[in-house]
Amino acid sequence: CAFRVCLIAFSWHEMRRYQLNCYHYGAVIDVCAKTCMWTRALQFFSDMMKRKIESSTIAVNAAISACGRSCEWEKASQLHGMMAQSVLEINGTTFSATMDACSRGGKWEEALLLVCEMTQSSIEYSAICLSAAINACERVCEWEMALGLFSEMVHGHVELDTITFGAMMSTCEKTSKWQRSLQLLSIMAERCVQAGTIIFNTAISACGKSAEWEKALGVVSVMVKSSVGLDAITCSAAISACAKR
Repeated sequence: CAFRVCLIAFSWHEMRRYQLNCYHYGAVIDVCAKTCMWTRALQFFSDMMKRKIESSTIAVNAAISACGRSCEWEKASQLHGMMAQSVLEINGTTFSATMDACSRGGKWEEALLLVCEMTQSSIEYSAICLSAAINACERVCEWEMALGLFSEMVHGHVELDTITFGAMMSTCEKTSKWQRSLQLLSIMAERCVQAGTIIFNTAISACGKSAEWEKALGVVSVMVKSSVGLDAITCSAAISACAKR
């Protein structure tokens, strides 16, 4: 696997007593992140500190990402805090990785605090960062908070993508806000953001949960007219909505 190849290359450099630097460690920590090996990532990060090798933003971001992908939000937050107290530059990637960790851990308050921290540090919002915060709110059905973040993106002229809309749509579905789900579909069409089968299915489900079977069938009609593929979930959600007539 990629981790073994990277580890062999890392060990090869070490055995030949090449001077390892933050770029070598950053590369192997990044591989650990992509393979969800957060303990390994922290081991390499700790080893880098013990050797008094100057760290880098890239290396720390990779370690935060490794923790986040394994739902170790506390470890990710600790690394984020360490960066804030060091001379390392915190960037948008740092925030998005930490927010993603909070999102996976269902820690929406911590994600919102990071949004505030971004504002104070004058780091420009990105769709990835705010989408991660919306995801955190969505996981615990905090739809009003999610809506506030979404509005911030709209008024702040942040580019909205399918990930953002998907997170918002899921929030609406979980809280049975069918009107909001239909509004989101309209906004996507206005902004020429392509809605896929999953997003449409979520909107159908939102309508179905509120017994709005006609609206649910209306969404199916839009899918057909837009040549969006229908799947088993589409049919199931539509049938479920009609059963509540």
